[in-house]
Amino acid sequence: MAVMTRFRLTDEDMLDLFDEQLPSLLERRPELETRIYHAFMKTFATKPEVAAILAELREHRSEFHEFRADVNQRFDQVDQRFEQVDQRFEQVDQRFEQVDQRFEQVDQRFTL
Repeated sequence: MAVMTRFRLTDEDMLDLFDEQLPSLLERRPELETRIYHAFMKTFATKPEVAAILAELREHRSEFHEFRADVNQRFDQVDQRFEQVDQRFEQVDQRFEQVDQRFEQVDQRFTL
């Protein structure tokens, strides 16, 4: 019966393992590539999973662009309404100015 001892690898040991020892092992034993690949795939996303995420991101981007265009259109409509209100206030201001001038004319007639 073999006794297994556990030991911890440092970050540097792990980097050496991935950069140097793993490629060397795969050169010597190419049949292990599938086994190692599947071991890593338990941790990492697959190409189809990444593709699905990218598709969702593209869809969200498209929806966001539509939303932004809609918001911009609404802001343009609000701006137009503000311009209309501003024109109405300008007209009211002109009318008040006319009324004020009439009062001044009437006031001048009575003060003579």
